[in-house]
Amino acid sequence: MHTFIASALHASDPERRRIRLAEREREQRELEWQRRRQILPYL
Repeated sequence: MHTFIASALHASDPERRRIRLAEREREQRELEWQRRRQILPYL
């Protein structure tokens, strides 16, 4: 993750935008998994 952020600092603008989008997507996926993990035991 740290290398991911470091590479974003040296990236060009379109590249940086793409990296930011990918990062946000990954974050949302992780949140989704946490939510699922919380709900599953009660189903």
